Amino acid sequence: MGAYEHALAYAQHREQFGKPIGKFQLVQDLLVKMLGNITASLCMVVRLSQLQDRGKLKDEHASLAKAFCTVKMRETSDSPENCSEPTAFCWTTRSGALLLMLKPFTRTRARAR
Repeated sequence: MGAYEHALAYAQHREQFGKPIGKFQLVQDLLVKMLGNITASLCMVVRLSQLQDRGKLKDEHASLAKAFCTVKMRETSDSPENCSEPTAFCWTTRSGALLLMLKPFTRTRARAR
């Protein structure tokens, strides 16, 4: 969420051709894709939490979520380089839980690959 919020603020502030770059459809498309990736990942994590609370969480569920969220994190953290300064929101696992962490963009990208 941090990468999206930062990119949105930057798109609203940065001007090109006399208007904020957030008014251009290409930038709007990048922002929508970023928010879609974040929302999809959050939904998956919420569902995993529900399964874990009911005692029905399996390793396959956690593996699928980790793979999906990692791909979406890469897509989201790659988007700001097109319209913003480098910052990214990272998904990681620790003790079987999925956590959110704000890290510098270049470090997150290097570790995600």
